[in-house]
Amino acid sequence: PPGSKTRQLLEMMQQGAPDGLPAGIVVANDSDSKRMEHLQRQFERSGSPALVLTCERGEDLLGQLGGPDMFHRVLCDVPCSGDGTFRKAPELWRTWSPQSGRLLHPIQLQLAMHALALTKCGGRCVYSTCSMNPLEDEAVIAALLHAAGGAAELVDVSEELPALVRR
Repeated sequence: PPGSKTRQLLEMMQQGAPDGLPAGIVVANDSDSKRMEHLQRQFERSGSPALVLTCERGEDLLGQLGGPDMFHRVLCDVPCSGDGTFRKAPELWRTWSPQSGRLLHPIQLQLAMHALALTKCGGRCVYSTCSMNPLEDEAVIAALLHAAGGAAELVDVSEELPALVRR
């Protein structure tokens, strides 16, 4: 469901904060208004003071938020073919096509480039899909690193984030 990564980030921020008040904020964005409405209803109950919800196209966030280098941490969870979720959502097989990854790659790369631009120098930008397709994962990261021209690097943070659920 929408919001699981957002909820996990909020919980991680609040775990290390004195009095449960996080030291920062999470800005969650989705261009799909229906998903955003669901997210808003889901988080209204939590009442977290550290959450800001926006409903913008990812490509427009740079202009909407005031420009580059805004955030210490950015999670870029892009639209994907979803082929990594077939086990729990077998109905996706009906609409899946081998072309999906090829067609999604350009928008995934564009969103990742915008996410990287929103990340402060020395910050962390995490790219996320629910796909197992190398065109949607490794190829996007390779193209992003190439386009960044040395301004970004691939870093293994698994030891720094032991509480992060990985699958």
